[in-house]
Amino acid sequence: MKNSKLLMLVLAVVLISSTVLGQNARNQNTEKQHNRDCTSYITDLSETQEAAIKNIQIEKRKTMQQLSADLRIKEAELQKLRIEETPSETAINSKVDEISDIKNQIKKLDIKAEQDIKKLLNENQRLEFDQHVHMRNSNNHHTRNHDCKQSHPAKQRPNNTQRGNR
Repeated sequence: MKNSKLLMLVLAVVLISSTVLGQNARNQNTEKQHNRDCTSYITDLSETQEAAIKNIQIEKRKTMQQLSADLRIKEAELQKLRIEETPSETAINSKVDEISDIKNQIKKLDIKAEQDIKKLLNENQRLEFDQHVHMRNSNNHHTRNHDCKQSHPAKQRPNNTQRGNR
């Protein structure tokens, strides 16, 4: 009985790990493409602005990697708790809270990076940035071959007054 539980646990961890690693590889490729193109939709960026934005993105990526690793660990621990012979509801709920905390940290990190970038931009650049962020956050924006230039709303619609007529 213990051997079958151990085997199930090992299989669950391997399955989760392989799935997560595959998703991370795809996400990293998409993120590299995203970062390469995503300053190109903001017009008239100075070299100083580009360098500062790049630094913000690098710092965010470093922190995000650690948080993502922590999240994967907590999710594996949750899976382990869920398959125990007599699962502890208290322990499961505690692990769910830990996972939620990490997800909240990730969301706050995203928002902080956006705000830090906006501080570097002039009014027109902020408008372009806000439009891009809005499009990025919509469900229809991300595709396998993500290209920020093509997704910029001002470049899709020559007349922005048509926005309300959809």
